[in-house]
Amino acid sequence: MSIFLGYLSYELVEQKVRFSWLKTPTAAICIVALFFGLSSASVSSQWLSKDVVSLDKYSNYITTDAGKTQFGQLPALCFIEGSNLDFNYKACVPDNQKGKTILLLGDSHAAEFSAALKKEYKNDTVLQVTAAGCPAIIDSVGSSPCVNLMNYAFNKLIPSRKIDAIIVASDWYNFHTYNDINKGIEKTQLYLQKFTPNVYFITQTKHFKPTVYRLLQIHGKTADINSLRERDTEETYNDMRTLSSIDHIKFFDLYNYGCQGKQCVFVKDNTVPMFFDDNHYNYEWTREIVHDVIAKNI
Repeated sequence: MSIFLGYLSYELVEQKVRFSWLKTPTAAICIVALFFGLSSASVSSQWLSKDVVSLDKYSNYITTDAGKTQFGQLPALCFIEGSNLDFNYKACVPDNQKGKTILLLGDSHAAEFSAALKKEYKNDTVLQVTAAGCPAIIDSVGSSPCVNLMNYAFNKLIPSRKIDAIIVASDWYNFHTYNDINKGIEKTQLYLQKFTPNVYFITQTKHFKPTVYRLLQIHGKTADINSLRERDTEETYNDMRTLSSIDHIKFFDLYNYGCQGKQCVFVKDNTVPMFFDDNHYNYEWTREIVHDVIAKNI
């Protein structure tokens, strides 16, 4: 491809001392069309391994039905973001509770556990109040739709329902500029424990750049890419760990999930990367976390 494009450049541009206004745009259009043609035909897949190519399916995972189901956007909209703001109160916080009731509260880092929790607790009730744009703390600062939904949860839903356990999660790093996360978590915990003693916060999770599936394509599925994590999120995580000394605050510490000592695994069953982007767990990983970590405490 490089040789062919070089040939076009040589013939259509460099060899023409006097080139026409028609020929130059035509050459440019042809080259651009060639690039798009090669891309759409997935020519690169002809010399890449099937393992590498298979990871490409995660490039648009969140827009698929599987992704929307994982986050609780299908069959009912229980996670609002962007222009999808029509939160389905009737389906997401139903009145007809059965068994024990668990409330999932937060942003996308809470919503990603929606399907896994509902599967694990299929004979119980899972309420979900999740929205992108603010942390799940009292007096949260962020986008209006998210703040309004959090205020509804804290001021209306939780005081009026019998809730056996509350799981609170956010991408805390994204909100620390405008929110005092540690004070917010402590204040939120003190408030929530008035209604249930079982309140759990999920810690900050890792961020990567680029996405995890891209890093695995570059370095191999069995590669330990832990050293490529973004360090800023680790600072947020370490700040949160100082709260662990406060007796009444309970955490599900997932920052080093998948690691044994300094060795970390980022692929499950040799096919599923831990994150489908740079910081959100794939469904298979949330199922494992819910079953092995959360269900043992709730």
